[in-house]
Amino acid sequence: MRTCMGIIAWVLIIALGAQFFQSAPWLLLVLGGLIAIGVYISKARKQALMADTLKIVGDKPLPNILDAERALTAAGARELLGDESFSFEVVGESFYAQNFSALQKNLGLIDGRDWDDVATLVVDPANRHSKTAVAVFISGLKLGYVPEENAPGVFKFLLQNGGYAKADAAIYFSSADGQNSIWLDAVIPVLFKP
Repeated sequence: MRTCMGIIAWVLIIALGAQFFQSAPWLLLVLGGLIAIGVYISKARKQALMADTLKIVGDKPLPNILDAERALTAAGARELLGDESFSFEVVGESFYAQNFSALQKNLGLIDGRDWDDVATLVVDPANRHSKTAVAVFISGLKLGYVPEENAPGVFKFLLQNGGYAKADAAIYFSSADGQNSIWLDAVIPVLFKP
């Protein structure tokens, strides 16, 4: 019902607009020009924000441990919207087995245990394997990356919003067989919690 009323309203608006612009066609050009200028300014602002974020993040690949300045910036990051399914899998965990062991030791957990924590996602534009890499950190330790199929969208979203975000994370520790894993609670496409 609401959709039907919306369609009727738009048809009436278009019909009245067409009638109005027949009597003053130059207004249509002015209105179109204003819309085009607004779109241009919006795109220019997004590009400037992305360039500023890239400048702040730097041109060196992210280290395995966040430095104090980045950790402080990450602490103030906004949280991503989730659906409590923890279906967003992190990849590359096997390359960070040492960091998983350190985290597991700091938490005092034994193998085969799950742990819930908050992950920090950080854009990594200087990554030598991908120009749209997004690293995943927990307690300042790099534990993996956003999968390649999701990375471009997440990278662009984060770049337009300061380069950092947080997400609830479920971590499974299994250092004995190297099968550590992380699952994030984030919907795709990514959005911030309201």
